[in-house]
Amino acid sequence: MKFHKLTLEGVGSFYERTTLDLDALAESGLFLITGNTGSGKSTILDGIVYALYGDVAGERDSATDRILSYYWDKDYPPEVVLVFSAHDKFYELRRTVTFTKPGRKTFTQSIAQLKVSDTPDFDNITELLETGRDVTKEVVRILGLEKSHFLQTVILPQGQIQQFLTAGAAERHEVLSNLFGAESFIALEKAAKERASKGKETTKEYTRRLGDLLTTVSEDLSNIEITGDHETAWKEALEQFAEAKDGAAQSISALEKAGEPLFASTAKILREEAAKVRDAAEQAQVQSQATQKILTKAETEQRIISEAKQLTEKLKKLVDEETEIAQLDQRNQKAVHANAVMDTEKAEQKPYRSAQHQRGSILATLTQLVDNDTDLAEFRNQVSKLSDTKLQTWLEGEEPSTNLSDLRDELSEKINDNQKRLEAIKANLTLQSQKTTAANSKKEELESLRNQIHQLRDTAEKTAEALDKQRLLLKEKKQLADGLASRQTELKNAQKHHDWAKSAEQLAKDLKAATKNAARLQESYDRAQENAESVLRKWSDTAASRLATQLQDGESCPVCGSLDHPHPAVETADKTTFQDYEAAASEAKKAHDKLSEANNKETEINTRLQTVTDQLQGQDIKSLAAALSVAEKAVSESTTASQQVPKLEKKISELEESDKQNQTEREKLIKEEAGLSAEVENLHADIQALADKIRAELADFDPDSDPQDLLDTNQHSLDAVKQLAKFYDSWLPIRQEWISAHNALRKSLTDHGFKSVAEAKACAKPRQELEADQKTVASYHEVVHGLRSQLDTDAYRDKAAAKLPNLDNLRSEAKASEQKYRSLTQQSASLDSSHQNLCTLKEKYEKTKQEWGKEAPKIAGFERLSQVLNGENAMKTTLSAYYLSKRLGQVTFVANQLISDISGGYYEIRHNENYEADRNQKYHGLGIEMYNGAQDKVIPPKSLSGGEKFYCSLAIALALSEVVQRERGGITLENIFIDEGFGTLDNDTREAVMSALHSLQREGGRCVGIISHVSEMQQEIPLQVQVRNYQSGNTTELKPGGKRKIGSYLQINGLDAV
Repeated sequence: MKFHKLTLEGVGSFYERTTLDLDALAESGLFLITGNTGSGKSTILDGIVYALYGDVAGERDSATDRILSYYWDKDYPPEVVLVFSAHDKFYELRRTVTFTKPGRKTFTQSIAQLKVSDTPDFDNITELLETGRDVTKEVVRILGLEKSHFLQTVILPQGQIQQFLTAGAAERHEVLSNLFGAESFIALEKAAKERASKGKETTKEYTRRLGDLLTTVSEDLSNIEITGDHETAWKEALEQFAEAKDGAAQSISALEKAGEPLFASTAKILREEAAKVRDAAEQAQVQSQATQKILTKAETEQRIISEAKQLTEKLKKLVDEETEIAQLDQRNQKAVHANAVMDTEKAEQKPYRSAQHQRGSILATLTQLVDNDTDLAEFRNQVSKLSDTKLQTWLEGEEPSTNLSDLRDELSEKINDNQKRLEAIKANLTLQSQKTTAANSKKEELESLRNQIHQLRDTAEKTAEALDKQRLLLKEKKQLADGLASRQTELKNAQKHHDWAKSAEQLAKDLKAATKNAARLQESYDRAQENAESVLRKWSDTAASRLATQLQDGESCPVCGSLDHPHPAVETADKTTFQDYEAAASEAKKAHDKLSEANNKETEINTRLQTVTDQLQGQDIKSLAAALSVAEKAVSESTTASQQVPKLEKKISELEESDKQNQTEREKLIKEEAGLSAEVENLHADIQALADKIRAELADFDPDSDPQDLLDTNQHSLDAVKQLAKFYDSWLPIRQEWISAHNALRKSLTDHGFKSVAEAKACAKPRQELEADQKTVASYHEVVHGLRSQLDTDAYRDKAAAKLPNLDNLRSEAKASEQKYRSLTQQSASLDSSHQNLCTLKEKYEKTKQEWGKEAPKIAGFERLSQVLNGENAMKTTLSAYYLSKRLGQVTFVANQLISDISGGYYEIRHNENYEADRNQKYHGLGIEMYNGAQDKVIPPKSLSGGEKFYCSLAIALALSEVVQRERGGITLENIFIDEGFGTLDNDTREAVMSALHSLQREGGRCVGIISHVSEMQQEIPLQVQVRNYQSGNTTELKPGGKRKIGSYLQINGLDAV
């Protein structure tokens, strides 16, 4: 990794945009950053760290607020831009600083952007990241260094360089873990510890499960009461288990042992006790069944005696009711005869009611006829006379029927005559209505013709107006179409000039690119040429040594011809060959050919651009584009007009034809209008003649009535007469039926011994009542016979006088026997269930023991692994600490080489695993102590002087950097920055440190930047970056607009001496 350029604007004391060219400083390999206190020297390092990680160099709690310039008052954010390279790629990292715009209260957050390119001028950007968090992650991936690693290996901030040397084992473990990637070892330690912890939890879980199972067994068995032979053994087994379980509550192995005697002894006792109770239950069942049989027999005897007594009592009551039943039977027989007479009377009532209904219908029809039709009023007296005659007279006499027949015939004759005259009037009315409808229809047709004629006149006027407009438009379009050819010529010229302008614009861009490419190829050619010349010089410089290797004593030298060779050239380490020069010269020729091709292309483009520029005669592309647009619009208008001319001509022709057709149609409709007008007048004359005729025919009827109403009334009367005839035809058979039924009733009274219907009605009974009374008599005789037969059977004979048995004692004995049997049965079932539960719990207990047997070896293995990885081993150190102790040994080995040079062998860092200050078993093996060679003793690092701490810490930092480079991806760290610390060194030590830094630059190729106030450093390091302030000294540099610049700026001295 190498830094190329750093740009700061609005950062720290650098208000103005300031750029530091680190490539120029790298030529020397060692440079000094100096300036007054507070001028902004450390801001340069803050800027590098902030660009890479979004944070400043310093302690963990260092605030990033210091990165923002105190003077910043602009409305765009301050920013840091860092250009660096790594892995053969170039990176431009731009990160803004969080700030508040003037006049606002909210912050504008920091943003970051990372460009990636294959070339240093970034003309071919291959990647672009624009999210701050993603950019920081990508930087860590590219460099292989977190911020903490970076501050231990590349930038050594002020006040922190001594931390690693004086830190305790825990702090040193953390630093080394970050630098050397011990995460996997730490993760392994943590994972093993977690698995061991999980194993302990698993052990606790199995201990709890076994304990819960045994507790459940103990609680279940404690609720079982065992008496008799097994009582003592049962209590002893439970007491022994309780004592064993309480003593083994926290030990899974003890719980395993405690359960064995519990299951063995209690299961046997439960089996034996259950067998004993089952035998007793069987005996109790036999005794209970015998007692129950005796009780059942006694209950049956008691039931029969009770039933015999009840039957005897019931028979006695029935005998007392015998006289009453006989009287009911006589009444029933008389009611049978009376009901027969009443049935005949009922048969007479049916035709009587029919006659009554039919007489009502006849009278209603007659009344309707004379009331609704005024022409029939003359028949009203005859109808009234029939209405006054009673029904009985209608049925028994002939006169009412004869009068009704005569009246029917007279009404029919009168109504039929009226019907004929009214139908003639109706025919005339219909004809009058038809002619009226025809007249109205013709009148509507006449009105429609007149409307069509009016519309045709309006259409003709509109057509004439449209023709005038179309003819005027046709004239305009023809004028535009005639100018199409000239306008097309103007468009072609405008297009040609516009194409020249676009070509000139593109050629200008191509010329710029070609010029840039030629310049780049010129640089490539210069480098290739210089390389070829350098290789040639090296080959020439070694020519003498090559000839010397071929000299033989006594043979002439090919250069001077001498046979003696007293001082031949010494062979050099440079092995440059002529083939190397030929290869370099070939590359230079290829670069020259590319440069020539690029120059020719640049000349060609420039010539074409000049030609096009001359043709344009000073016109710019904007004005030519406007002229082209005007010409295109004119051609478009003429083209459109030429396309519209035939359409307009066709439209005018269509309008003229339409106007001609309109005139013809109007003339035709006017002739039709005259004919229809005459037809309407004739129809009105016919309608008036029919009206006069109808008026004369209605003179015999009510003149104020409507003819149709009269006709409807007469039709209703005609319908009523027809209905009357039907009623009369039905009346005659109904009357005859009544006469027959009346004669049958008289005969029934005589046959059944009754003088009148009233007498029969008094003896009659409703059918349901008669049937019920008959059933009562029959049921009485049936029940009496049944009771006497039942009491005469073997089961009930003489039982009514017998004594009832005593059931209470028998029932008490049966209940006691049943309860004893049930109690023993329940006790047996409970013992069986307890034994089954015990077997189930024993299976769970055995299964849990088997599961634990499989888990126990794994748990023990992980517990041992955790102990070994976390320090409980022969070396008394964790795995990560052991790994880091080896890396620490590498670091101290490299650091001691530099410390030895600086101190003259006076000090040496020793890696002591038993150092008192670092006795921490967790991080055992990371102790550091200082060996004092002059006094031959070891001392703690904190007892060193300030200068000794500085150069020892510097040596460790450089060693860390070197070892990290080897261990973390092989990335080369070409820059290192050291902030202060040199003021604590005496002159000799400082010279030794500077010598070591020069050696680091020469041998390691690293560029070392030092920040220091020490004046001697300014004398020893010629290349210096001086941080100055615009407000001090004689600086009078102004901004555009005349304002004086503020803040700090950089002045580089000594570049010419590099």
